[in-house]
Amino acid sequence: LKKNNIILIETFFHKNLISNGKFNERYNKEVYRYFPSKIKKKSYFFPINLSPLHINKFLKITQKEKIKYLYPLDFLKFKDYINSIFLLINLGGFKFKKIYFDNYDIKKLIDYHRTLSIFNLSSFLASLNFFFLKRMKENNFKINLLIDWYENQIIDKGICLAKNTFYPQTKLKGHMGFINDFNGIHYYTPSLIEKKLNALPDEILVISKKIYLKFFKKIKFIRCKVVPAIRNKNIFKIKEKNKIFSGHKKKLVF
Repeated sequence: LKKNNIILIETFFHKNLISNGKFNERYNKEVYRYFPSKIKKKSYFFPINLSPLHINKFLKITQKEKIKYLYPLDFLKFKDYINSIFLLINLGGFKFKKIYFDNYDIKKLIDYHRTLSIFNLSSFLASLNFFFLKRMKENNFKINLLIDWYENQIIDKGICLAKNTFYPQTKLKGHMGFINDFNGIHYYTPSLIEKKLNALPDEILVISKKIYLKFFKKIKFIRCKVVPAIRNKNIFKIKEKNKIFSGHKKKLVF
Protein backbone atom coordinates (compact mmCIF):
# COMPACT_ATOMS: atom_id res chain seq x y z
CA LEU A 1 0.00 0.00 0.00
CA LYS A 2 2.76 2.43 0.86
CA LYS A 3 4.03 2.32 -2.73
CA ASN A 4 0.68 3.31 -4.22
CA ASN A 5 -1.43 6.44 -4.27
CA ILE A 6 -4.65 5.20 -2.70
CA ILE A 7 -8.20 6.57 -2.65
CA LEU A 8 -9.92 6.82 0.75
CA ILE A 9 -13.73 6.81 0.88
CA GLU A 10 -15.53 7.61 4.11
CA THR A 11 -18.31 5.35 5.38
CA PHE A 12 -20.02 4.74 8.72
CA PHE A 13 -20.45 1.78 11.05
CA HIS A 14 -23.83 1.83 12.81
CA LYS A 15 -25.77 -1.02 14.38
CA ASN A 16 -28.84 -0.17 12.30
CA LEU A 17 -26.86 -0.98 9.15
CA ILE A 18 -26.46 -4.64 10.15
CA SER A 19 -29.16 -6.88 8.70
CA ASN A 20 -29.15 -10.66 8.18
CA GLY A 21 -25.45 -10.81 8.84
CA LYS A 22 -24.65 -8.19 6.20
CA PHE A 23 -23.43 -4.63 6.30
CA ASN A 24 -26.00 -2.58 4.36
CA GLU A 25 -23.82 0.43 3.72
CA ARG A 26 -26.03 3.25 2.45
CA TYR A 27 -23.47 5.79 1.31
CA ASN A 28 -20.99 4.77 -1.41
CA LYS A 29 -20.96 0.97 -1.51
CA GLU A 30 -23.28 0.63 -4.51
CA VAL A 31 -21.31 3.14 -6.54
CA TYR A 32 -18.10 1.22 -5.81
CA ARG A 33 -19.44 -1.71 -7.86
CA TYR A 34 -19.26 0.44 -10.98
CA PHE A 35 -15.73 1.72 -10.45
CA PRO A 36 -13.29 0.89 -13.26
CA SER A 37 -10.93 -1.90 -12.20
CA LYS A 38 -7.95 0.48 -11.97
CA ILE A 39 -9.88 2.68 -9.55
CA LYS A 40 -11.13 -0.30 -7.52
CA LYS A 41 -7.62 -1.60 -6.95
CA LYS A 42 -6.57 1.52 -5.10
CA SER A 43 -9.88 2.38 -3.39
CA TYR A 44 -10.36 1.74 0.33
CA PHE A 45 -13.26 2.52 2.63
CA PHE A 46 -12.45 3.93 6.06
CA PRO A 47 -15.31 3.64 8.57
CA ILE A 48 -16.37 6.12 11.23
CA ASN A 49 -17.61 3.94 14.08
CA LEU A 50 -20.91 5.23 15.48
CA SER A 51 -21.65 2.02 17.43
CA PRO A 52 -18.53 1.07 19.44
CA LEU A 53 -20.22 -1.87 21.18
CA HIS A 54 -20.86 -3.56 17.81
CA ILE A 55 -17.38 -3.19 16.35
CA ASN A 56 -16.67 -6.93 16.47
CA LYS A 57 -19.74 -7.66 14.33
CA PHE A 58 -18.69 -5.10 11.78
CA LEU A 59 -15.15 -6.44 11.58
CA LYS A 60 -16.34 -10.01 11.02
CA ILE A 61 -18.86 -8.95 8.37
CA THR A 62 -16.66 -6.54 6.42
CA GLN A 63 -13.70 -8.90 6.34
CA LYS A 64 -15.81 -11.25 4.21
CA GLU A 65 -16.68 -8.58 1.64
CA LYS A 66 -14.89 -7.85 -1.61
CA ILE A 67 -14.67 -4.18 -0.69
CA LYS A 68 -11.39 -3.24 0.95
CA TYR A 69 -11.31 -1.38 4.25
CA LEU A 70 -8.67 0.56 6.13
CA TYR A 71 -9.68 0.59 9.80
CA PRO A 72 -8.63 3.72 11.74
CA LEU A 73 -8.31 1.61 14.89
CA ASP A 74 -5.36 -0.19 13.25
CA PHE A 75 -3.49 3.12 13.10
CA LEU A 76 -4.59 5.01 16.20
CA LYS A 77 -2.50 4.96 19.35
CA PHE A 78 -3.78 4.79 22.90
CA LYS A 79 -2.83 8.42 23.54
CA ASP A 80 -4.95 9.47 20.54
CA TYR A 81 -8.05 8.19 22.32
CA ILE A 82 -7.06 9.90 25.58
CA ASN A 83 -6.39 13.22 23.85
CA SER A 84 -9.69 12.91 21.99
CA ILE A 85 -11.68 12.19 25.16
CA PHE A 86 -10.30 15.31 26.81
CA LEU A 87 -10.24 17.38 23.63
CA LEU A 88 -12.66 20.09 24.73
CA ILE A 89 -10.98 20.40 28.12
CA ASN A 90 -7.53 20.66 26.54
CA LEU A 91 -8.73 23.31 24.12
CA GLY A 92 -9.88 25.45 27.04
CA GLY A 93 -13.00 27.57 27.14
CA PHE A 94 -14.21 30.95 26.13
CA LYS A 95 -12.56 33.58 28.27
CA PHE A 96 -14.95 36.46 28.63
CA LYS A 97 -16.74 38.27 31.41
CA LYS A 98 -20.00 39.01 29.65
CA ILE A 99 -21.59 38.36 26.30
CA TYR A 100 -24.82 39.96 25.15
CA PHE A 101 -27.59 38.96 22.79
CA ASP A 102 -30.35 41.57 22.29
CA ASN A 103 -29.14 43.32 25.45
CA TYR A 104 -29.35 40.14 27.56
CA ASP A 105 -26.27 38.74 29.26
CA ILE A 106 -26.20 35.07 28.17
CA LYS A 107 -22.89 34.05 29.77
CA LYS A 108 -24.60 31.70 32.25
CA LEU A 109 -26.48 30.00 29.43
CA ILE A 110 -23.27 29.47 27.46
CA ASP A 111 -21.43 28.19 30.55
CA TYR A 112 -24.26 25.73 31.19
CA HIS A 113 -24.04 24.25 27.70
CA ARG A 114 -20.24 24.19 27.88
CA THR A 115 -20.52 22.06 31.01
CA LEU A 116 -22.87 19.64 29.26
CA SER A 117 -20.41 19.40 26.37
CA ILE A 118 -17.25 18.56 28.31
CA PHE A 119 -17.35 15.28 26.42
CA ASN A 120 -18.98 15.40 23.02
CA LEU A 121 -19.14 12.28 20.83
CA SER A 122 -18.95 14.26 17.59
CA SER A 123 -15.86 16.13 18.76
CA PHE A 124 -14.34 12.85 19.93
CA LEU A 125 -14.85 11.24 16.50
CA ALA A 126 -13.58 14.37 14.73
CA SER A 127 -10.41 14.22 16.77
CA LEU A 128 -9.94 10.51 15.97
CA ASN A 129 -10.28 11.35 12.27
CA PHE A 130 -7.55 13.94 12.68
CA PHE A 131 -5.20 11.49 14.41
CA PHE A 132 -6.02 8.74 11.91
CA LEU A 133 -4.69 10.75 8.98
CA LYS A 134 -1.77 11.93 11.10
CA ARG A 135 -0.74 8.31 11.79
CA MET A 136 -1.15 7.41 8.11
CA LYS A 137 1.22 10.23 7.24
CA GLU A 138 3.72 9.03 9.83
CA ASN A 139 3.59 5.59 8.20
CA ASN A 140 4.28 7.13 4.76
CA PHE A 141 0.94 6.26 3.19
CA LYS A 142 0.25 8.18 -0.01
CA ILE A 143 -3.31 9.37 -0.57
CA ASN A 144 -4.27 10.56 -4.02
CA LEU A 145 -7.95 11.32 -3.32
CA LEU A 146 -10.16 11.49 -0.23
CA ILE A 147 -13.97 11.41 -0.46
CA ASP A 148 -15.92 12.62 2.55
CA TRP A 149 -19.67 12.13 3.06
CA TYR A 150 -19.98 15.83 3.70
CA GLU A 151 -22.51 17.71 5.82
CA ASN A 152 -20.09 20.31 7.24
CA GLN A 153 -20.45 18.86 10.72
CA ILE A 154 -17.74 18.54 13.37
CA ILE A 155 -16.73 15.08 12.11
CA ASP A 156 -16.20 16.52 8.63
CA LYS A 157 -14.10 19.36 10.01
CA GLY A 158 -11.78 16.82 11.67
CA ILE A 159 -11.18 15.13 8.31
CA CYS A 160 -10.74 18.43 6.45
CA LEU A 161 -8.31 19.89 8.98
CA ALA A 162 -6.25 16.68 9.03
CA LYS A 163 -6.10 16.48 5.25
CA ASN A 164 -5.09 20.12 4.91
CA THR A 165 -2.49 19.69 7.66
CA PHE A 166 -0.86 16.37 6.75
CA TYR A 167 -1.83 15.90 3.09
CA PRO A 168 -2.06 19.40 1.59
CA GLN A 169 -1.44 18.10 -1.94
CA THR A 170 -4.21 15.48 -1.71
CA LYS A 171 -7.61 16.33 -3.19
CA LEU A 172 -10.52 16.19 -0.75
CA LYS A 173 -14.02 16.13 -2.21
CA GLY A 174 -16.98 16.62 0.11
CA HIS A 175 -19.99 14.79 -1.30
CA MET A 176 -23.31 16.19 -0.04
CA GLY A 177 -25.18 13.11 -1.18
CA PHE A 178 -28.15 13.60 1.12
CA ILE A 179 -29.56 16.90 2.39
CA ASN A 180 -32.31 17.20 4.98
CA ASP A 181 -33.13 20.88 5.03
CA PHE A 182 -30.88 23.66 3.80
CA ASN A 183 -33.21 26.33 5.15
CA GLY A 184 -33.37 24.88 8.66
CA ILE A 185 -29.86 23.46 9.09
CA HIS A 186 -27.63 26.50 9.09
CA TYR A 187 -24.23 24.80 9.10
CA TYR A 188 -24.55 23.13 5.67
CA THR A 189 -23.28 26.23 3.90
CA PRO A 190 -19.53 26.73 4.53
CA SER A 191 -18.25 29.99 5.98
CA LEU A 192 -15.20 32.08 5.17
CA ILE A 193 -13.78 31.57 8.68
CA GLU A 194 -13.90 27.78 8.13
CA LYS A 195 -11.91 28.34 4.95
CA LYS A 196 -9.31 30.43 6.80
CA LEU A 197 -9.00 27.70 9.46
CA ASN A 198 -8.44 24.98 6.81
CA ALA A 199 -11.60 23.16 7.85
CA LEU A 200 -13.18 22.79 4.40
CA PRO A 201 -12.69 20.33 1.52
CA ASP A 202 -11.15 21.36 -1.79
CA GLU A 203 -14.44 20.86 -3.58
CA ILE A 204 -18.08 20.36 -2.58
CA LEU A 205 -20.28 18.00 -4.62
CA VAL A 206 -24.03 18.71 -4.41
CA ILE A 207 -26.90 16.64 -5.83
CA SER A 208 -29.04 19.38 -7.31
CA LYS A 209 -28.49 22.35 -9.59
CA LYS A 210 -31.09 24.21 -7.56
CA ILE A 211 -29.04 23.69 -4.38
CA TYR A 212 -25.97 24.98 -6.18
CA LEU A 213 -27.73 28.07 -7.50
CA LYS A 214 -29.35 28.94 -4.17
CA PHE A 215 -26.55 28.19 -1.71
CA PHE A 216 -23.21 27.92 -3.49
CA LYS A 217 -23.16 29.99 -6.67
CA LYS A 218 -22.20 33.18 -4.81
CA ILE A 219 -19.52 31.47 -2.70
CA LYS A 220 -16.20 32.19 -4.37
CA PHE A 221 -13.80 30.67 -1.84
CA ILE A 222 -14.60 27.02 -2.60
CA ARG A 223 -15.32 25.05 -5.76
CA CYS A 224 -18.71 23.38 -6.18
CA LYS A 225 -20.00 20.81 -8.68
CA VAL A 226 -23.36 19.13 -9.32
CA VAL A 227 -23.22 15.32 -9.22
CA PRO A 228 -25.76 12.43 -9.09
CA ALA A 229 -27.56 11.52 -5.88
CA ILE A 230 -26.93 7.92 -4.82
CA ARG A 231 -28.29 7.26 -1.36
CA ASN A 232 -32.05 6.66 -1.31
CA LYS A 233 -32.69 4.63 -4.47
CA ASN A 234 -33.60 1.50 -2.46
CA ILE A 235 -36.15 3.38 -0.36
CA PHE A 236 -38.13 4.47 -3.40
CA LYS A 237 -37.47 1.27 -5.38
CA ILE A 238 -36.21 3.28 -8.32
CA LYS A 239 -35.71 1.30 -11.49
CA GLU A 240 -33.77 2.07 -14.61
CA LYS A 241 -35.90 2.65 -17.70
CA ASN A 242 -34.92 3.23 -21.28
CA LYS A 243 -36.21 6.11 -23.36
CA ILE A 244 -35.47 7.11 -26.94
CA PHE A 245 -34.60 10.75 -27.61
CA SER A 246 -33.90 11.95 -31.16
CA GLY A 247 -32.77 8.48 -32.17
CA HIS A 248 -30.31 8.15 -29.27
CA LYS A 249 -30.85 5.55 -26.59
CA LYS A 250 -30.27 6.95 -23.12
CA LYS A 251 -30.96 5.70 -19.62
CA LEU A 252 -33.09 7.72 -17.26
CA VAL A 253 -33.71 7.26 -13.54
CA PHE A 254 -37.33 7.52 -12.45
